[in-house]
Parts: sequence; C-alpha cells; structure tokens
Amino acid sequence: MLRFSCFSVGAFFLLAGCTSSSAPPEPAAPETAESATFSALGNVYQAEALDLVEADFIGQPVFRLETFFGDPTFVRSEGVGEFRRHDTDTCRVYVLMTGGTGVVDRLTVGGVMAGDASPRLRDCL
Repeated sequence: MLRFSCFSVGAFFLLAGCTSSSAPPEPAAPETAESATFSALGNVYQAEALDLVEADFIGQPVFRLETFFGDPTFVRSEGVGEFRRHDTDTCRVYVLMTGGTGVVDRLTVGGVMAGDASPRLRDCL
C-alpha cells in the first residue's frame, strides 16, 4: 500500500511538471495618449459611482489610490516610512505609509489653501 501511495505521489509530481509548449502570449499594446485619457476618465466615473471615502484606501496598496489621483505631487521618505501628497484643483490628499510595505496606513483630505474647509474625498476627483 505504501509503495502504491509513493508511486501515485511521484507520478502526480512528474505529470504536474509537464507543460504545453504553446507560443508565449502577445505583449500588450503600448498605451497611447488617447487610451490613457480614456482610462483616467473611466477612473473618475468609477469613483463617482462608488462614492469613495478615506476608509476605502486604508490597508490597500498605494497603487490603488494612484489609479484615481495619479502620481504624487510630493514624496518624502524617512527610513521605511513614506509621506505622499496628491494635489488636485479642489483639494490635497495626504497619504502616510509605514513599514515599507507600500500599503496606505493613513489618508487625510484637506483644502488647497490653509484654513479651507476639508472637502470629501470624492470631491477631489
């Protein structure tokens, strides 16, 4: 019985190592200015439909936030922590990441000028 079990496990790993020799997939088409604009507009419409709030990004990878706000306007790294600021026409989004994981730990939305009322996150899009 033990011999049969060992044979079955060995055969399984032997067959699992076999793969088909199909051609590699075609590379994705390069992004054009038109497709980048369409993608950015799609993110805005998606954000309006979701009615995003700050808590939606806490614990998420920072690239998810960047799909809505683009590259940060300001980045400051200290040790394994990182502070990022995303500026829009209507507000500033402040992001804090600690531990070097690339995950959003804290997110705050503020006005463009000191003393301005803090807008909602979805109003920044």
